[in-house]
Formats: sequence, C-alpha cells, structure tokens
Amino acid sequence: MLNLYLKNLNIQGSGAVVAAPDHNTPGGSYYYHWMRDGALSMDVFMDLNDRDLTKIQENMDSYVKWVKNVQSKKDDNNDVRIEPKFEIPSGNPYTGGWCRPQTDGPGLRARTLSHYGSVLVKAGSNDQANDVFALVANDMDWVTNNW
Repeated sequence: MLNLYLKNLNIQGSGAVVAAPDHNTPGGSYYYHWMRDGALSMDVFMDLNDRDLTKIQENMDSYVKWVKNVQSKKDDNNDVRIEPKFEIPSGNPYTGGWCRPQTDGPGLRARTLSHYGSVLVKAGSNDQANDVFALVANDMDWVTNNW
C-alpha cells in the first residue's frame, strides 16, 4: 500500500500528486492534482518520514516547485488559489466544468508548506524556508481576506 501511495507523488518530476495514476478511472479520468488532496498527501508523507529532511527533501522540494508554478498561473474561472484541480505536468488550472470554488485548498496547502518550512528552519536552511514561507503567505493572504 505504501509503495502505491508513493508512486502518486511527484508525478513526472513535476511535484504534483495524482489522484489516480491511470486515465481510465470509472466515471472519468482523475489524472489531476487536486490542491487539497495534494496538500494532505504531502503532509502525511512528511509524517510517515518523521519530518526527517534527508527522507523528505526531494519530494517536498518538488512539491514546493509545483506550488510556486500553480500559484503563478492565470485562471479564467476564479482566483487560482481556490481552483480545485490542475493538469499534470503543466500545472494549468482545469478549465472544464467542476464545482468551484473549493476554498479549503489554500489553508490546507499553507499548513503543509508551513510544516515543511519549519523542518527547513530546524535544519538551518533559512533561505530555502523563506522561499517556502512566501508561498504560505500567498495562500494565507487569500484565507485572511476571504474568511
């Protein structure tokens, strides 16, 4: 089970977390990165590895790169920070019909990134932590302005 879980992280080196790795899931393809599910999955990944930087850094750095990419995307539907899902590997917001907005994503993602930033600070990687905390601030800006 753990190996199947790990195969859903950092898809195609993009940092994305895929909901279903195949394109033929009954009911339609789930080959997307859902913001909230990805955030929860990466937080669990850190917990499973005792938040040990040597065990989590590669996947977490890829996830940070993913978040930086998707936060910079333009979205014709709404604020990209509350877009529910993104295409893999591009990070483009899904433009088809879907329930929008999904407002739990920014807070969950900020929580996960805050945990990783704290791991980086503990390891003395303050410059890298500052980059992560800038992404947290972007998500928390949406949260504080809309809740």
